[in-house]
Amino acid sequence: MEDSLKSIMDLDASQMRNMWRFEFIGEPGIDAGGVAREWFQLVSEDIFHPDFGLWQYSAVNQMCMQINASSGVANGDHLRYFRFTGRILGKALFDGQLIAAHMIRHLYKHLLGWPLMFDDIEMIDSSVHRR
Repeated sequence: MEDSLKSIMDLDASQMRNMWRFEFIGEPGIDAGGVAREWFQLVSEDIFHPDFGLWQYSAVNQMCMQINASSGVANGDHLRYFRFTGRILGKALFDGQLIAAHMIRHLYKHLLGWPLMFDDIEMIDSSVHRR
């Protein structure tokens, strides 16, 4: 995770559009797509895991992840990791790669620039939504 964070955060915007080649230390292999797919899988599993402290399961849908409001307490470098997450998500979309996490609906709407509605609160806190 640390190697990936350092490598990706050092890239400028034009390098984010380039084709990336992945290599796991101590594992010979030619990246014909499988190594990249495995890297996206492993990194997204780690970064979205609740024990890492950035994300937590949605109270309404345990299949979806929401931002952990206490991420700063759980991970002192949380803002850097959120920026890293954004770069990973953008690159995954750009390259047509899958990630190992589902976010709650309003985060996708925000990323797409769609307007947020009152009903989007239901995925965060259904009791507030019912009031």
